[in-house]
Amino acid sequence: MIRFRSLMGLLFLLISLSINAQTVQRAVCEGNLTQLDSLLTSTDIHIKDKIGRSLAHYAIACRQEKVMDFLIERGMDVNMTDDKGYTPLFVAVQFGNDKMIDKLIGANVDINKGVSSLHRAVLRDNLKLLKRLVNEKTDVDVLNDRGNTPLTIAMRQGSDEIAAFLISRGADKSKIPTYELKGDFLGQTRPGLKPEIFAPNVVSTEDFTHSATFTPDGKEFYYTVESRKYNRGTIMVSRREGDQWSIPEPADIEGEYREIDPFVTADGSTLLYSSNRPAKEGDSILRNIDLWMVKRKGKKWGTPIHLGAEVNTAHAEWFPTVSKKGTLFFSTGPDRSSNIYYSEFKNGKYQKAIPLGDSVNSEHRDYDPLIAPDESYVIFSSRRPGGMGGSDLYISFKNEDGSWTKAKNMGSEINTTGGEFAPGLSHDGKYFFFTRRGDIYWVDAKIIQNLRIKI
Repeated sequence: MIRFRSLMGLLFLLISLSINAQTVQRAVCEGNLTQLDSLLTSTDIHIKDKIGRSLAHYAIACRQEKVMDFLIERGMDVNMTDDKGYTPLFVAVQFGNDKMIDKLIGANVDINKGVSSLHRAVLRDNLKLLKRLVNEKTDVDVLNDRGNTPLTIAMRQGSDEIAAFLISRGADKSKIPTYELKGDFLGQTRPGLKPEIFAPNVVSTEDFTHSATFTPDGKEFYYTVESRKYNRGTIMVSRREGDQWSIPEPADIEGEYREIDPFVTADGSTLLYSSNRPAKEGDSILRNIDLWMVKRKGKKWGTPIHLGAEVNTAHAEWFPTVSKKGTLFFSTGPDRSSNIYYSEFKNGKYQKAIPLGDSVNSEHRDYDPLIAPDESYVIFSSRRPGGMGGSDLYISFKNEDGSWTKAKNMGSEINTTGGEFAPGLSHDGKYFFFTRRGDIYWVDAKIIQNLRIKI
């Protein structure tokens, strides 16, 4: 039985060009040098799979250092790019595999070839790695597909030492763009019925962003950034003063833990979220994450409050959302078969959580619910069969008798092969937010009513 060193290694192995290619790539991932040597007598060492990945890409993904040595000794081109422009060096930097990076640099890899590895090193907040990548031939002002230089990213995420190093190596500060964040919704042009990226290069960046929520007055915008720089999950906030919005920064929540999935209640008094912080003082960090809340204290948030055993379980609890009458909706359960639950707020605390029912939940992974303020519908993400790829957004409307309609895929207007999740509404209910491929999108909320008409 094959022992894969990583899930990515498994994915690399499964995506292949032909039966012969599968055999070669399997030999790479197994680290079987004898078989690989034999196969390469009749197979081009520069063979690629159906999405352009070379044997060097596979060696890195499967953490096979001796295979990489073998390929380099056999004269393999270590600068080959896949269909996305990713070189083996980019993959090694993305995985944080220092030994592979050293081998590639020793093989005189072209730092400037393909999608820039510099941006990835900056996003990992890794100055030591960046210094290894920068030499006299390195283009330190290379632009990525968002039009940003490595220095732009370093300045945005507050990586001062990295920024200083890049400037010392000739990075051009004049290439850092500025953005005028004035007016409603951070000054962004309103979308129509076609989803658009929200606040590109300000909110939606190279980092993984999701879970948009506004305070009821529309003057504070919260969302999640997941990256190495931000504890694998940090709640960010941008505040409006007069007509001007601030540059997003970490929200003022006590502690240095993973904090994600923010939701501001309709009265603005409470921020709910998910976190791995210890449930009790003196406990260790949670292996999974629980639901928490903080109460508004003037312009700041108070001490985090654990929502308790009626809501939190041994499984992870994700994505809290609350209706105007105070009912909490969230997802919990085993990773591959989580469901949507709700909990009523009575006598000052949340009650025992109840699954929403078969009209909404399935045997597959259902998660990230958004409850309408009046509880007239629930939108959630699901990996059930019949979708458009990965996770799709589904919607169920509440009937007059309190039951729910059979959940319906929100269709190609919203869903793609890229995977959609983390639904949200603007404070005025006019715009619908969600995440696709790590970016926050928004669209006119009329799209929700249009779906009701079709049912």
